Amino acid sequence: MKEKAAQPWDTRNCLVFPGGLPGADNLGTFTPLTDLLREHFGQGGLVGAICAAPARVLAPNIDVRGRRMTAYEGFEGELASFGAVPTGENVTEDGNIITAKGPGLAIDFGLALLYRIVDPRIADVVKKAMMI
Repeated sequence: MKEKAAQPWDTRNCLVFPGGLPGADNLGTFTPLTDLLREHFGQGGLVGAICAAPARVLAPNIDVRGRRMTAYEGFEGELASFGAVPTGENVTEDGNIITAKGPGLAIDFGLALLYRIVDPRIADVVKKAMMI
């Protein structure tokens, strides 16, 4: 029997948003994408964002009240204005939200996502192969 294709909100899928400006602002206001984000997140789907995207894409479009998040330095106030709890950590995981501070942490962010999306043993193999 052939396996059914994953739906956008399937836990095997993850929506990941890059940062940088004005890109994060454009993503955060593009209605087809924000509608998909709301549906995916609303169904319990995993979302990830790095740099400015936690504050400019996730926070304005999903309920982040009380959720621990991190973002590029200087965006903590924006996270807090939506009710998130800024951590200042390099990478923060809170339920189905994974956020990271900035481009220098892209590998740490990617590995955090990988550990959640695939079998952790596979993520360990990738981490070792990358000599991290």
